[in-house]
Amino acid sequence: MAGRRMTMLGRLGIAVLSVLGVMLTSVEPVTAQVRTVDPPDGHFGMSAVSVRGTGCPVGTTSVIANSDKTAFTVTYSNYTAQNGGGVALFQARAQCVIGVSVSVPQGFTFGIKSTTFRGYADLAAGATGTLDTQYWFVGQPMTGRIQREYRGPFQDNWQATDEVPISAVQWMPCRANYPLNINSQLIVRAGSVNPNTTSLMTMDATDSQITTLYGVTWRAC
Repeated sequence: MAGRRMTMLGRLGIAVLSVLGVMLTSVEPVTAQVRTVDPPDGHFGMSAVSVRGTGCPVGTTSVIANSDKTAFTVTYSNYTAQNGGGVALFQARAQCVIGVSVSVPQGFTFGIKSTTFRGYADLAAGATGTLDTQYWFVGQPMTGRIQREYRGPFQDNWQATDEVPISAVQWMPCRANYPLNINSQLIVRAGSVNPNTTSLMTMDATDSQITTLYGVTWRAC
């Protein structure tokens, strides 16, 4: 009898340990804090390999990585949305989708930590101009969405800046140089106050300033 009890207790102990093992292996490991590094030695290159949309006709858009590897820039020279005053309705929305090839130093990867967009708007009273943009690496979730709305009357340069916490940075996968997608659009609504007045919003380079600046951060793979 005592032998059977010991056998049953032993089996019970093994079963409990097995369940605990399953529970422990099911727990997600705690994500270690990301350790960023200074820009590494080696080549950091970016180039627009596909550009399409009414906001970026052929030859009007460029993507360049900064030589210090802290940022890259996207410049537009013909990105305008306008509405009201008899302007064709299709001009109320301008969009651009850019596919960017990326080259980074071996053993390192990068993510986008900040964005700055610049342009000009001339909005009548009651009109609105909206910036809507996203970026993501191919194969990764769409992220980095930024939206800004400007209300008329407004006649001035505009700037929209967004800082990304390091915990929320989307990193390019280390397995290869994954392309980066950048999707943006400008939308102008004329409103009902001054529908016969043309309102517009641009994302163009002015005063020799770049249109869009993407700050980057680095880590080892």
